[in-house]
Amino acid sequence: MNRKNRLIVGGLIALVLIGYLIWSSFATASQKNVPVEELVKNPEKYVAQQIRVQGKVKPGTIEKDGSIIRFEVMEKSESYPVVYKGGIPNSFQDNAEVIIDGEISKSGEPLSAKTLIVKCPSKYTTGENGSEKK
Repeated sequence: MNRKNRLIVGGLIALVLIGYLIWSSFATASQKNVPVEELVKNPEKYVAQQIRVQGKVKPGTIEKDGSIIRFEVMEKSESYPVVYKGGIPNSFQDNAEVIIDGEISKSGEPLSAKTLIVKCPSKYTTGENGSEKK
C-alpha cells in the first residue's frame, strides 16, 4: 500500500471515530434524569426511553443470582424495582447512593439497568472549627 492510500484509510478511520464520538455524546445528552417519585407515579411515560435515576438502595431488597442483581432504588418514601446484570461494585449495599442508567421495556416492569454506579461516600467531614478531618 502506498503512502497516499494509507493516508486515505487513516483519514476514513479518523472520520468514523469522530462520528461515533459525536453520536455517543448525543445519545448521552438525550438521556432524561428522572426522580424516583416521578418514575413511580408515571412509569408508562418512560417506557422504551433511556433514563437516569439516582437514589439509595432500599434496605432489605437486594437479591443476587449469579451476575444478576435485583433491588429497589428509593428516594424519600418512594421506591422502584431495578434489575442489573453485570459486575457488582464492592461498595454496593443497603442505603448506598447509586446512579442507574437504563430503560423500562413495558409499563410496570422493573428498570433494566445498563450501568450501575455506586457513589463514593465522602471520606472527609468538617470539624467544629471548619477544618477537615478524616
